[in-house]
Amino acid sequence: MIDRVGLNVGDLSRSEKKGILELLRVRVEIQGESKPRRAGGSRDPMLEWHRENEIPIPTGVSSEQWARVEGILAGGRKSKPDDRGCFDMLLEKLRNDAGWHDYDRDERMGGKGWGFFYRGARRWFSSGLYAEALKAYGPYEGVQAPDGYTLPPMKIYGAIDDSPEEVVKTEAGERISSTKGITAADAGRAAA
Repeated sequence: MIDRVGLNVGDLSRSEKKGILELLRVRVEIQGESKPRRAGGSRDPMLEWHRENEIPIPTGVSSEQWARVEGILAGGRKSKPDDRGCFDMLLEKLRNDAGWHDYDRDERMGGKGWGFFYRGARRWFSSGLYAEALKAYGPYEGVQAPDGYTLPPMKIYGAIDDSPEEVVKTEAGERISSTKGITAADAGRAAA
């Protein structure tokens, strides 16, 4: 089975994937509850807007597309050199569901702090300039907004050796009972 896997794991059937997991004796222990990515569980209103309206987030900004939206985002003022970099960063932030702090001192906005980026993006969004710019953007390739789901903290154990040992050592050096013979059905009952 391993010889057949190669780089085509996605082509395996569910039963073949289950067989590999059983061969590797994979065991997952849930360590707690799933927590929101942001402190206090706050949601990004821009991502929520994309999700609710099913509007894809553009994957990039061509010079032609920027020429169509530059004046809109300027909002009646003269466009600033940082505007394009900030718009590009905003699209990247939304596609990756990243935090505002991840863009602190980014060179695309002249090395300014994350607050500069946040205030500009919020102004575009709250004034409706962002939505207007996406309409003018024209047909574009985009991705759906990430769902924001986070996995709970977990430990994953496994062993490749199929020896009859009764104990498997974990990364932390703890000793746990062997996972030999654990099937997906057993793991499901243990988690319940």
